[in-house]
Amino acid sequence: MADSGVAKYVGRQKPAQQKLLRRLIASIRKALPGIRGEMRLGVPWFGEKLYLAAFDDHVNMGFSVSGLPKKEKDLFLGKGNLMRHLKFFSLDEVEDKKIIRLVKIAQKSGCGCP
Repeated sequence: MADSGVAKYVGRQKPAQQKLLRRLIASIRKALPGIRGEMRLGVPWFGEKLYLAAFDDHVNMGFSVSGLPKKEKDLFLGKGNLMRHLKFFSLDEVEDKKIIRLVKIAQKSGCGCP
């Protein structure tokens, strides 16, 4: 699934968040075959432009949006110029095709983060 640090992070979460994290990681890997996850800033990062963060009742999937046109930035939540996110509260909200498309959009962005 992921490197050992990411697997440990997933294993420490509530069961619902574990399922969401595993599903989102699978979607990331479909979009970017061979990408590895690593722990940075306390959460899993996939390359320089994607992160996952588990919260009490949801999981955020963060995307680099630096340099993207406004139309593409507006596909994500938040108002940041560098990073924006999506929130997932249940597996029913995870649509592989949409996530794969957004992951590929984020890969076009300028800078990555830490």
